[in-house]
Amino acid sequence: MRRAANGEFITKHYPYQALTKGEYGKVSFEVTIEPDGALGSCEVTGSSGFATLDRETCEFIVKYAKLKPVLNAEGRAARAVQQGFVNWQLPAGARKAPTPASLGKIRLDRFGKPIDMNKTVCRTTPRTGSRVGSTKVCMTRTEWARTERENREGVQDMQSVGGGCGAASTPCPRR
Repeated sequence: MRRAANGEFITKHYPYQALTKGEYGKVSFEVTIEPDGALGSCEVTGSSGFATLDRETCEFIVKYAKLKPVLNAEGRAARAVQQGFVNWQLPAGARKAPTPASLGKIRLDRFGKPIDMNKTVCRTTPRTGSRVGSTKVCMTRTEWARTERENREGVQDMQSVGGGCGAASTPCPRR
């Protein structure tokens, strides 16, 4: 009974972009549960083969998961890491997309182990101007790398434009 209800809930909240493309599959993830029961982080550990579903899985978990604090051996709430998965199954009659031939380009880390660049990683950052607010963003490692590269290039462009204060076109303000 519970499995059927879970399936209906997942179908109801199926990522629209993935549904229209016919994407489906099992996405494994790992979550960190804070002592107060809040979700600290979510990371995809097993890909469906579709970047959209992988990315949306952690967003789905963050939005809908109801978590309770995990108790340690002394009965106190403690930070814990737990694994799970979402099996995204298309509704009856939906057209399935062909499965991807590969999961994308694989890089090696400094120890020679493969890094799946399509693995989704969620990061939580403090919200500017707030001591308590934070923003959670989930992207694939490829998307994180591209964003960081674009940010770096933007800063370099700003630093090199016009030579800054004192250049012929921009005099320094008087003090």
